[in-house]
Amino acid sequence: MKTPFLLTVLTVVGTSPQVLAQQSEIRLGGTMLSTHRNVAIDSMNPSRLNGTTSSAEFVARGKSAGIMFRYSQATFSPNLSVSGYQSLNVADGRLLLGPPVFAIEVGYMRRSQSSKLFEDPGEHLALAGARSVIDLGPSGFSISFAGQALGRVEKDTTIINPSSGKVRIAGWSLETGLIYQAPRKLPFFGMLAYRFDRYRLPPKDGARREESSSIVVGGGLRFATF
Repeated sequence: MKTPFLLTVLTVVGTSPQVLAQQSEIRLGGTMLSTHRNVAIDSMNPSRLNGTTSSAEFVARGKSAGIMFRYSQATFSPNLSVSGYQSLNVADGRLLLGPPVFAIEVGYMRRSQSSKLFEDPGEHLALAGARSVIDLGPSGFSISFAGQALGRVEKDTTIINPSSGKVRIAGWSLETGLIYQAPRKLPFFGMLAYRFDRYRLPPKDGARREESSSIVVGGGLRFATF
């Protein structure tokens, strides 16, 4: 008796046995983020910067693998306590290994504090993490969870001529979102998400760390099979 009752409850709330049935997805979208950024210099208390971030994202994935590209550009209000942190450009490419319900992701990230992505000062980072997209049956909703760690090669600044460096964790990010697409035959979607990033800047920079939290609103085209 328990099994039919459980299936009935799941169907009513929109999480039918199709909840894990997504087979493939192609998604192209854009987002606007309201971002709060805290930058700590040396031992000072963090200084807060408010700004907006625009982002574009492309995802193409099948049953067991996929790719993902993302570019974002942020502008923050000036703050006399932390000059030089009014811009942030980030681009990354990722390889997704596994089904949409749970995939490992590895990739490369370029991060620049200037107004242009490939202008110095900039950084080359490796990223690794996991991502999950769960379709909630016929309700039209999907939920997503993701977490990544960032790494870079750092040389010991206490040595005059260091010959090599070590790979160290430079930061991490967490994000969760809700995607709505209904009816399924129409390729349009809307998204509401939250993202938190914590980042440790290179030893050569005066700033020790920064944190940012963002409310994400977006939409675009999405083609998915179930």
